Amino acid sequence: MIMDTIKREKFKKLFDKLNVDFLLIVRPESVRYVTEAGPTYGKINLVVVPQNVNECFSITSPRDSSIIKNSSWIRNVEIFDETPSESKNLENAISVASKAVKALGHGKLTLGVEMEGISARGFDLLKKKMPRTEYVDVSEDLRFIRLTKTPSEIQIIKHAAKIGDEIMLTMMENFQVGKTELDVAGEGVRLAFNYGVERFLWRAVMIGVRTALIGASPTHVKAKEGDNLLIDYGFVFNGYVCDITRTVALKKVPSKIVKMHETVTSALQAIIDWIEPGVRVREIVDYVQNAIEGFGYKRVPHDLGHGVGLEGHERPIFNEKEDMVLEAGMVFAVEPGIYIENLGGVRVEDEILVTPQGCEVLTQCRKNLIMN
Repeated sequence: MIMDTIKREKFKKLFDKLNVDFLLIVRPESVRYVTEAGPTYGKINLVVVPQNVNECFSITSPRDSSIIKNSSWIRNVEIFDETPSESKNLENAISVASKAVKALGHGKLTLGVEMEGISARGFDLLKKKMPRTEYVDVSEDLRFIRLTKTPSEIQIIKHAAKIGDEIMLTMMENFQVGKTELDVAGEGVRLAFNYGVERFLWRAVMIGVRTALIGASPTHVKAKEGDNLLIDYGFVFNGYVCDITRTVALKKVPSKIVKMHETVTSALQAIIDWIEPGVRVREIVDYVQNAIEGFGYKRVPHDLGHGVGLEGHERPIFNEKEDMVLEAGMVFAVEPGIYIENLGGVRVEDEILVTPQGCEVLTQCRKNLIMN
């Protein structure tokens, strides 16, 4: 078996750019990107990527070895001795990784290391095992090659978005007077695991004036007539994140909340209408923030969106500092919101795929404020 063709081409370009002999992949998200296996359960999993990427080595623990062997395309699976000591396990894994590098290369080597995922102790151990090696930090480069998704990644993300829609719709339709935030959150969790969700990254559920908190864990607060409900959850399905937010309300909701919801959904649609390849992120952000201010509200106090993929928050980040230009294949969530203390908050969030012609909204769950 071999690596996905598009990913293989990305790594080829990365090697040409960096002029390194090998890559040492460390962070769990990057490891999963390469191995396409998981979920794994050990804290330490490494991948050694040579210039011929089809000769990758997976360095894993005994507990994860069967997962890698059965679900990854990689056939070179090396197992390190696992002990109760995490520091000793790290030493053992790095020892195996260094042997893999030495088996494929000789003489003075240049090794690209994902420094953000390795501790100071781990890097010291690596240098002791390979003293003649030159080291280059490739953390940001590995993030960059994950910006645009492959067709197989997009397929998984679309499936996750459909699951997100089903869960969200059920949670909204079951919202009624007397239910607590924990009741609503519990329904979502049960549904999610029935759909095969691996884990939740966050689950913010807030009722009434608590919706002005932007993000908060669910409590025993009960819904009463006229309350609004804000649900924002992110979960992992087959390695990839779905992130969706909706705000709904029971009847007799304050008119101010209705107006806030109209403004937020209009802002979201303005973002969607603008998205296409070649657009600079900060231009979208400036326009939408100014538009919200024009309606008499404060600027959105958080980022208007963020990339999603193997991580819940990737680039591009939708704020005034983001200079990135949109490309086909990028996937992100956009989430304008308005929050007024002692009244409540409204936020609506969709996942969006940039296409060659414009964009595709992946999350299609209804956005109505009042649930009939």
